[in-house]
Amino acid sequence: MTELYIVSGFLGAGKTTLIRQMSQRCFSGYRVVVLENDFGKAAVDAEILQQEQIVIADMSEGCICCSLNTDFVRKLRQIREAYEPEVIIVEPSGISKASEVIKGCLKAEEQGAFQFGKVITVVDVRTFRKYRENYGEFFEDQIAYADLVLLSHQEEAGKAITEVSAEIRGINPSGKLITDRWNEILPFELTSVPRNGRTAELMLAVERERKPERVRMQSGHSRRGIKTNIIDHLFGRKQIRAVTLTWEKPLDKKSLERKLKAVFTYCGNDILRAKGIVPAADGKDGILFQCISESLRLERTAAAGNELCFIGVGLDEKEIKKIFGEG
Repeated sequence: MTELYIVSGFLGAGKTTLIRQMSQRCFSGYRVVVLENDFGKAAVDAEILQQEQIVIADMSEGCICCSLNTDFVRKLRQIREAYEPEVIIVEPSGISKASEVIKGCLKAEEQGAFQFGKVITVVDVRTFRKYRENYGEFFEDQIAYADLVLLSHQEEAGKAITEVSAEIRGINPSGKLITDRWNEILPFELTSVPRNGRTAELMLAVERERKPERVRMQSGHSRRGIKTNIIDHLFGRKQIRAVTLTWEKPLDKKSLERKLKAVFTYCGNDILRAKGIVPAADGKDGILFQCISESLRLERTAAAGNELCFIGVGLDEKEIKKIFGEG
């Protein structure tokens, strides 16, 4: 499984410097590929990053946001086939919307072999107000959907750090903001922050909008020579459907995991995907869970939620509600 990280930030914020530090401090010994999409300086960044033995791929022919449904996901698959990386760091153009890049990563995750990690945005304190005023929607989107916001060029900002930090928290109240110098940040703080509430909600919205499709085998035939389709062949003509549950009672991770495993045991291989947010038992934020390709992940999120969604074949809504409630 290849983990996907997004390192976002407006022009000149310091994304390449952060990626170098992450490769040294967080991913030392890992096979890392950086997918770049910046204009005009990709070759310069590539030379810097290759000193860290990082493989560089680029999409300099166009913005990632304009190619999410085709080129971007295809490029990720090509990178995985060519290099078998353990980590891919997506470095979108400074004028890309983080929310759109997140959707592309979620689409890649849905197709298997990828696991969506964290979104980190770098903000240059010196240019914060100028860029916010001139590029409002694009600039604020990168901050709003970040799991972690880091400041750069603090040594040149002085008292502005406090004021800029307050404005950033206004744009993104549920993400984590670290104002320390980067060499003072512990490595786990870069990769283990809770999921931003807005990003978690976007993940669920993408899941709800996704319509399950009946995938047909090309020139497929059964042993008796009768043309069939893959759903009929594997699942006996049952329909793919989504079952959505609401759950108001707070849970801890162990209890949630136990309930989910009870549902998965009952449904066997019929559940193709599951995702949701439930209230956390300690009263702080929520717990986001995802199940893709039989891999279950649970993590803290700043989002408040009470919805669970299961997508699969021939699912019995009443039974799933009963089992989850009793699990």
